[in-house]
Amino acid sequence: MQLVNNGLATTQVASWAFRYGPFGVNLFFVISGFIISRTITSNPTPPLIFAARRVVRIYPAYWVFTLALAMIVSWFPASFSFTAFSAKSLVLSFLLIPNHNPSGIGLYPFLTVGWTLTFELFFYGVVSGCLYVAKTRWIQASVLSLAGLAFFYPVHFYGNHILGSYHLLEFAGGILLAKYYGKIGRCKSLSVNCSSSIPLSPFGGRRSDGERSESSAAEPRRGKAASRGKNWSRAGHAGFAAGVSQTHPTPNHTWPTTPILIS
Repeated sequence: MQLVNNGLATTQVASWAFRYGPFGVNLFFVISGFIISRTITSNPTPPLIFAARRVVRIYPAYWVFTLALAMIVSWFPASFSFTAFSAKSLVLSFLLIPNHNPSGIGLYPFLTVGWTLTFELFFYGVVSGCLYVAKTRWIQASVLSLAGLAFFYPVHFYGNHILGSYHLLEFAGGILLAKYYGKIGRCKSLSVNCSSSIPLSPFGGRRSDGERSESSAAEPRRGKAASRGKNWSRAGHAGFAAGVSQTHPTPNHTWPTTPILIS
């Protein structure tokens, strides 16, 4: 994505990125819905605490990058034709409230990739509200709320680019995927437990003590491998998020020709 933003838009790779790059954002929103659902299910928290944790995860880092970009743009304004700021737009951008970028590119915050965080915050708000109102049925309430807004929010109403966006369906899809992923996982676990109880010896007997000790000794090794896998998974998610955050919310967007900071 950075190569594309640097102006290499004539290559086949760049052409492919222009055509299919926005799919990365769609997948990112699905992953976000999945992770939030799994997090709440495995570690239930009160709605206010959940909301506070989400805000702390997003705003401080976003503010740092926004301030850094504001200083760079102030020093080298000619190099940043795709974004600009006024006092009002900068305040709204800090709060991730949709506003028209003074550069004329549309409803983008000063740090343009921040539009994805606006969707994230709205998603967190919906989930927090459903946790408070519906409690144990927050999954059903969240999915219905997100889908209802995406399908039925009036086109001419304020905020339709978020409240009526198909991106809300992607968050809902991630929540449902997490719900049924858990059921599939339990089915697999049951299948493994059943198969492990079947005698594997050709003579139909149980495993010997030596076999059991070898199996027990292998457990710590599998635990370490799983831990390393989780660490690599986190790093992969971070890199993936950094890459797809370079895309824009509308299908007919124009890409900036200058690299922008990654949120």
